[in-house]
Amino acid sequence: MKTRKPVFLIAIVSLLLMFAPAAAQTPVGTVPGAITVSGEASAAAPAEEALVVITLGTDGSKYYDPMTGMPNADATATAIDSTPVVDAMVAFGIPADAIEISQTPFTGEWGPGPMPQPILILVTITNPTVDGLTELLGVVRQAASAEGVFVNQFGVMYSVADCRPLRQEARVNAVADARSEAEDQAAAMNVTVGDVVASKDVMPMMMGGYQPNSCNTVVSTKAYDAMYMTAGFDPRLPAEVTVSIAVEVSFDIP
Repeated sequence: MKTRKPVFLIAIVSLLLMFAPAAAQTPVGTVPGAITVSGEASAAAPAEEALVVITLGTDGSKYYDPMTGMPNADATATAIDSTPVVDAMVAFGIPADAIEISQTPFTGEWGPGPMPQPILILVTITNPTVDGLTELLGVVRQAASAEGVFVNQFGVMYSVADCRPLRQEARVNAVADARSEAEDQAAAMNVTVGDVVASKDVMPMMMGGYQPNSCNTVVSTKAYDAMYMTAGFDPRLPAEVTVSIAVEVSFDIP
């Protein structure tokens, strides 16, 4: 006669192995006999380069019937000519080889629309300044307006060649911030703070307040940055690359 006892015992052991460790494990970031706190800081440096993303478009209202929303058969699409805008940028001082032009027709579910396809212009600027970018925006707008074209986008992403020094500066400041927090907590408990016994990076909370940049993107290619990483140019923000680092640190209690 067969017995099911082995199967039953295996099930019991499996349940014990599943739940017992959860109760026995020490929570991550908790070190016995220590104060564990978090710290955060940022570091900034002038941008060495800026990727400027400009999109030129037209008024699409005349290409669609306002009543039905369907394409207007009487409207004739005229391709957008980016030459006047590019010529104006070159006259402003942008090297011609620093300007790239792309026109990719939209081929979605219903195929290309009747209106002219937007023009995407990528401009690479070395040692950018806020004043220089502000002037460039004015030049682009004026040249586009003269041709009856809209500047739909003027986005910027700042970059530096090496992010590591910035990250390290921010990390050192974050550890100092954590020590300050630990000292306040120690004072509340009437103890003192000793040496660092454990540390790890965590997700920073200071994610906003500055432009996206090459140091806070995992994948950085010109196409990726143009699509996902550029933000609308804000002349109130400095032309800098800013990095934020957050750490969780455990300090020994002597």
